[in-house]
Amino acid sequence: MHHDLLATLDLISSKMRLKYNEPQPEDYDILERALDNFDYLWKIANLSYTPKIHSILVHATEQMRRCEGIGDMLEDDVEHIHQMAARIESRTSRMTNKALQPFLHSKIEAIQNSQVMKQQIQSSKDNAKRVFKKRNPEANSFIRNKKLKAERDQMRVEILEKIETKTHLQLDPIKFKYK
Repeated sequence: MHHDLLATLDLISSKMRLKYNEPQPEDYDILERALDNFDYLWKIANLSYTPKIHSILVHATEQMRRCEGIGDMLEDDVEHIHQMAARIESRTSRMTNKALQPFLHSKIEAIQNSQVMKQQIQSSKDNAKRVFKKRNPEANSFIRNKKLKAERDQMRVEILEKIETKTHLQLDPIKFKYK
């Protein structure tokens, strides 16, 4: 049962990480099936409903539909922003003139967020990259990663279907729907 619970949670987290405009209608259907299954398994395991579990079971699909994908709003991006701010803070914190600290902080932040500066940085990175010979399409990491993700998603759906067909885990949606 715990294996099934974790496999279902893996599928849920995979669907929840879809970014803006990435989810397709079948992704929402699979997510709802997985959430119903997860709720049922959670009850069978006699686990308590924490605020995070409640928010996933009750609000996740609604938020995902409303925002057309919420993967780009997860804590990874927030953590990245915190790290950028910490780097700026470490540069400005040693200044002896404390009145100039906020000014310099905002100036560094403005430079980092400048579109012109971002283009220059990207151009510099592109010029520094090695140029590889053109090989088969599988050599392109973007195409390869997309293909691998599709395979993982298919495997997750197959696992969900196996879990749903287990006799001791048959889901009665009326009896076990979380409110």
